[in-house]
Amino acid sequence: MFRLAAVLFLCLVLSPLRAEAGRRAYLFTWDTEAVNKGDVEIETWLWGRILVQAPNPAFDPTDPASKRALVAPGAAWLWLSPIYGLGDHIEIAFPWEAVIQPAAAGGTRITNFTAEARIRTYDPLDEEKFFRNLIRIGYQQNFNHPDNAKLAPFTPWVHLNIVNSLGDPKGSHGTLDVGAQLALNFVGTFGIRQTVGLAYTHKIADEWRLTAEYYHELNFGGAITLPNGNNAYFFYAGPSVGFSRGRVWATLGAMIGLTPDTPRVMPRFLFAIAI
Repeated sequence: MFRLAAVLFLCLVLSPLRAEAGRRAYLFTWDTEAVNKGDVEIETWLWGRILVQAPNPAFDPTDPASKRALVAPGAAWLWLSPIYGLGDHIEIAFPWEAVIQPAAAGGTRITNFTAEARIRTYDPLDEEKFFRNLIRIGYQQNFNHPDNAKLAPFTPWVHLNIVNSLGDPKGSHGTLDVGAQLALNFVGTFGIRQTVGLAYTHKIADEWRLTAEYYHELNFGGAITLPNGNNAYFFYAGPSVGFSRGRVWATLGAMIGLTPDTPRVMPRFLFAIAI
């Protein structure tokens, strides 16, 4: 899968099209840019989660292999969505997501369908505006999603993100993204996830950006836990590089786990083409 990402990124770099600013500079942090009214874009994400282990609460001293237990099994993900500029301030997206895991963890399957809107609260025609805001709301209908392992089957989640950026969204700027997700499961275990993304992207040429990003995910309610039963808290930081030319843009990078319980590495590749 990541060989495909590398090939797509190389094809983009070698494309002879006229250069334009990239659409998405970050790996996990949402930004304040959106497609314009009437425009259509096809966007895809490919990313992986490198296996992470932690002390096993059921450690058997006679079996050294049981000393460590999986926190988050290795997996690869594919996200694909059409995105449409519904108006000057609103874009809508309808992504599908699939996971690739070992057969023992459920195998390859489509995990969810989402409907979401991203609302720019600023005037997109004001190119001199320094401070910009975006609100993202979404409804995610899960099927056989790993996040639902301890919830009722087909439990949906709802999403909300408040995103603020400072600087030129088509150039160098910083972004703060504060998000919340809620599992609509009202019997037994429930799920609440709080996220924060803090990132800065620096435009080093007309077509290239370099980015540094911090992201954390705090889970509450018992839906997503560590092997010891505690709620899972994940913390990441990492770099990425962005490239844009003509009607296409791409971002490639990796997030590094900052704590023993956090997945060690999560490489991610984002690619989009306007049609």
